[in-house]
Amino acid sequence: MALVKSSYEEIKCDYSRLVTHETMAEIDDAVSECFQKFNTNFYTNGAKAHLEKAEKLKTKKSKIKYASLAMETILEGFDNPDSEKGVLEKMRKEVEMYLQSLEESN
Repeated sequence: MALVKSSYEEIKCDYSRLVTHETMAEIDDAVSECFQKFNTNFYTNGAKAHLEKAEKLKTKKSKIKYASLAMETILEGFDNPDSEKGVLEKMRKEVEMYLQSLEESN
């Protein structure tokens, strides 16, 4: 993603004079939104994969292990300044509830 962002900055410097300031602002907003989505989805998709794995397992211990990995992945996302914290917080709560349900089950 860093390559994409640097390429965009290069293109912006070279060609921004060809469009109006309003158009350039719209393009900047769209690129920023995509960059934030990428940096959020990177963590949420990883966490979802761990949760899907946990659901397929039979033992409580294994389920907790993969659910904990999902939580670690989400928490790593909070350290990324370009991730969307609201989305990560929502998923963190879901994983937390899942972990609690596992720990309360027999």
